[in-house]
Amino acid sequence: MTSTVVLSDGSPRTAELERSLAAAGAGPVRHLDWRRPVGAPIAAIQPQLIFIDEPACSPLPLAVIREARSSAPRATVVVRAAWPDANWLVDAQLSGASAVLPSQLADDRLAATVGELLHTPAHEPQSTALRWAA
Repeated sequence: MTSTVVLSDGSPRTAELERSLAAAGAGPVRHLDWRRPVGAPIAAIQPQLIFIDEPACSPLPLAVIREARSSAPRATVVVRAAWPDANWLVDAQLSGASAVLPSQLADDRLAATVGELLHTPAHEPQSTALRWAA
């Protein structure tokens, strides 16, 4: 199993997310509220996967992604974004996200995508993105 931290606002869809992550081989899951500083707890845990769940009602501050990345540099950082536009996607990747997934992604696709990401070396997210662009 992959040690996992989920950063969310505690919405009801967190249980669904946890089931999808378990299907991908992620767990045990530790939940943190992204509205509070998360750097110290993430640094203490050093998870392999950090999953950041953006709320539907307000945009996720990019500082949350930067804080997660700097606290666990070797982790895979996945962001589930409610309404990602092209500029926000680029900003999220530049802030340290390994991948940004739309919140409308079906649970089975989320599990498959996270499973793939967990098998991609943490030091290669940019090369993976560049292969798509080529």
